[in-house]
Amino acid sequence: MIKQVKKFCLDNKLVSEGDRVIIACSGGSDSLAMLDIFLTLRESLGIRVAAAHYEHGIRGEESKADARFVEEFCKERGVEFYIGYGDVPSWARSHGMSLETAARECRYEFLQSVSRKLGGALIAMAHHRDDQAETVMMHILQGSGLTGLAGMRPKRDNIIRPLLFLSKEQLVDYCYSNGLQARVDRTNEVADCTRNRIRLKLMPNLASTYNRAITDGLCHMAQIAAVDGDFIQSCVDAVWPDLVSESEGRWSVSCAGFKAQHAAVQRRILQRLVAKAGGQGVMPRNFGYVHITLLMDFIAAEKTGSYLSLPGDVQVSLSYGEISFYKKLAGEGYRREVRKFSDKGVKLSVPGRTETPEFGICFKAEIREEKPEYGQQHIVLDYDKCTDDFYVRRRAEGDRIQLSGGTKKLKDFFIDRKIPREQRDRMPILCLGKNIVWVAGCQQAMPARVDEETKRFLVISCCGKERDKGEI
Repeated sequence: MIKQVKKFCLDNKLVSEGDRVIIACSGGSDSLAMLDIFLTLRESLGIRVAAAHYEHGIRGEESKADARFVEEFCKERGVEFYIGYGDVPSWARSHGMSLETAARECRYEFLQSVSRKLGGALIAMAHHRDDQAETVMMHILQGSGLTGLAGMRPKRDNIIRPLLFLSKEQLVDYCYSNGLQARVDRTNEVADCTRNRIRLKLMPNLASTYNRAITDGLCHMAQIAAVDGDFIQSCVDAVWPDLVSESEGRWSVSCAGFKAQHAAVQRRILQRLVAKAGGQGVMPRNFGYVHITLLMDFIAAEKTGSYLSLPGDVQVSLSYGEISFYKKLAGEGYRREVRKFSDKGVKLSVPGRTETPEFGICFKAEIREEKPEYGQQHIVLDYDKCTDDFYVRRRAEGDRIQLSGGTKKLKDFFIDRKIPREQRDRMPILCLGKNIVWVAGCQQAMPARVDEETKRFLVISCCGKERDKGEI
């Protein structure tokens, strides 16, 4: 078996020489066998091995005894050991999730913290062939797509599963043959959660009534689904750079470009967009088929100004043939959030520099005797016509802007310029008193325009905070 595990690790590129590997060890037969196997292989693989145990506080004294057992096992063999403690039942209640899900999340968070402490070490999980079959069956019952049918991968990010090709029975036999007295988690024998019911009731029934090789069949399906899924993912990777743009935490794609893709690729693109907008590239919990269907219908309708809210506080907007994905601000929706800023805005120092934290930019005002060149990032005004104070603010209800062809609602101005609704509240509005003189970086209005009689020129420019203070 040791040779088989080594071959599986090399064939699937699970480890490389010099890697640090954390063995997630609960004390059960699966993880204990894995720890013993890796201690045997560490020299031939050229890796360093440590062990980690998470005491979840679910089984009282029994789980504490598990922790002491693993610690003693590692101590006897001179294995670097890390332990974490938690109150999973309380955490599950406070976060409104099942005990099983909470235990898994808390355990993975602990293991990742150990990995970070060790400079990004690999984490070896003792999932085996039977676990894979149960996982695939659970995904089938949930109506999963191709990703779910692929089950667990031998390697995902820094998580490796070196025993995925072995059965539970083989691992129990290994422990028996090598004198390893594994701990027994009695909660695994109680049909009180979905996975346990699948393992204890559904799988035995399917094996005895329909297919004795049900575990093999599900694992084979997982391998096929994984290969097919990787191919679709490669198609997404190929079109992503030209199709998707990212700016300030917003991922955008044109409707036309999206619709030109195959439906299978479209769905994977949507999943990746939601994962990126949700944060850290992780799919939000409770995001599934119904949300993909909503997104497909949303894009098909292509209605400018429409919005869609998804799990994980992901907001989707559609404007002028472009779909954008981004994280909503905490609390209220984005448009209501920005209304918290003062209607009057920030008063400009003339001459001088003025920081505007709301926009993350700086305004600079200079008085000159000679007329400068016009540019997109600055405007030129007749200083002697500027008889009121300047303010920078966000747009407000009822705003109107005076242009060469007359006045119009600021809302209509934005629509004419095809500026997406969600971007309009981000645009700095420069006012002279109550009159708009500049939609910063976009359009100068008519008030205080220079003419042939102008003698002093007021130049107002905007730039990022990091730019040279002497730069216009």
